[in-house]
Amino acid sequence: MLIKSQYSSSNRGAPPKDPVAMFRSLILMTLTGETSIAKWVDTLKSDPVYAILSGFLPACFSSGKVSDIPADPIPGVGTFYDFMDRLIRKDRILYKSKLRKSKRKPKEKQKKNKKMDSSKPGVVNRLVDRVLKYK
Repeated sequence: MLIKSQYSSSNRGAPPKDPVAMFRSLILMTLTGETSIAKWVDTLKSDPVYAILSGFLPACFSSGKVSDIPADPIPGVGTFYDFMDRLIRKDRILYKSKLRKSKRKPKEKQKKNKKMDSSKPGVVNRLVDRVLKYK
């Protein structure tokens, strides 16, 4: 499986939702034209056909009534966002270079009513030279 490495192999915590059902549900969401995950979860809860097509146990069935059906109950909004984050995590290396680096705080605190020293001296001269060059 493509994202199996993104899930923990330990048995601690709640078992994950079926990734195939989650992916199937996102495809079905796209085919129906829905763009909001929150509205899609409401649709899954109100329309059992979409829940069954996605591979989830419809909201009208409680887990106590049906124990022999291998299906998870309808996941919440956060579960869908977590799943999408796991899908995108493969390409996160590509996005790291585009992230801005945080600037360091000044080492010394400036006195009251004093300007902070420029971190790049001469920037105004360079800007003026550039404007004059293209004028």
